[in-house]
Order: sequence, then structure tokens, then C-alpha cells
Amino acid sequence: MNIKMTTKKITTKLYDHAGRPTPYDEKKHIPLLYEVFENMEGVCAFCDESLIHRRTFYNWLKAYPKFKESYEIALCRGARKWERLPLENPNISHPYWMTIMKTRFGYFKPKVDIKPNATPNEKLEAVWEGIREGELSAQEATQLASVAVVQSNIENNKVDDDNPFTAQTSEEIREKAEALEQLLKINKQLEEQEK
Repeated sequence: MNIKMTTKKITTKLYDHAGRPTPYDEKKHIPLLYEVFENMEGVCAFCDESLIHRRTFYNWLKAYPKFKESYEIALCRGARKWERLPLENPNISHPYWMTIMKTRFGYFKPKVDIKPNATPNEKLEAVWEGIREGELSAQEATQLASVAVVQSNIENNKVDDDNPFTAQTSEEIREKAEALEQLLKINKQLEEQEK
């Protein structure tokens, strides 16, 4: 009976609130953010407590830098608790734990979002974004940028700035193959003579 009354009160509160935007309140929402993640819950729990939609949550992240910074800190605090969980409770369901680590805390996710058919310029822009967001080290950024430059050179038929790359004709390839065959025959003859 008590559960039904509580559910009815919550449902009434949600119904009364529906359709009205919830104003962002730094003094209310930032402490709530820390509390939710401290309790090992996530964004949906925060949205439920704040009576907001997830889309509103992500809009707040874009609109309020202090809220975004607090979210990043709360995320780290929550991740820390979840990281220790298998050590403190060896009977925890590992698939569940891994799912939470991946989805809530972004473990195992790519550090930059590069689309499969991205142009070299789009790849370089993604690398710059990764640097700006602090997701990439200098070494990682250099390696990824190098891949984009190589792709650009291949697409523009260039090996480097001074030596343009040109495709070989079938005849040129055949001549090189014949020359390699001759070298292999000579090498084989030399090996037989040494025996």
C-alpha cells in the first residue's frame, strides 16, 4: 500500500511538471550531480532526480561550462568507485560491470571520432578536436595525423612533396617481374654451385 502511494505521488509530480522546461540551478544541480555519481548512479538517475530529459542534461553540458566541468569530475569519482568494485566484491557480475564501465564511463571507446570514409582533412580535424578536448597525447596525435597525411599523399598521387607518384603501366610491372625472376634464377644457381 505504501509503495502504491509513493508511486502515485511521483507520477502526479511528473505529470504536473511535464511540458515545462526545468531551469538550470547551479546551486541545486551541481551538488546533485556529485551525489548521484557518488552513489554509483549515472545520468539517468540525475535526470530522474532533476525531473529533466536526457536531452536537457546534454544541453546543459553545452550551455554551462561549470556544469560540464562538474560532470567530468563527478564522472571520475563515480568511475573510481566502479573500478574498485571487482576488488571489493569478487562475486560481481563481470559482464554487467564491463557494460557499466563502457557505457557510463567510456572505457574502451575510441578517443576520437573518425568516420570510416573520412577525408584526410576530416581526419586531421578529428585529431585537432582530440587534442583540444585533452583526449590525445602528443604522440597519439602525431601518429594519427601521419596516417591522414599518408592517405592524402596517396589520394593525390604523391609520395612526398618533391617526388610525385605515378601509377605504373602493365608493361612496366611485367618488366620488373621478369627482372625479379631473373634475379631469383641467378640466386638459385649460385646456391647450387656452393653445394
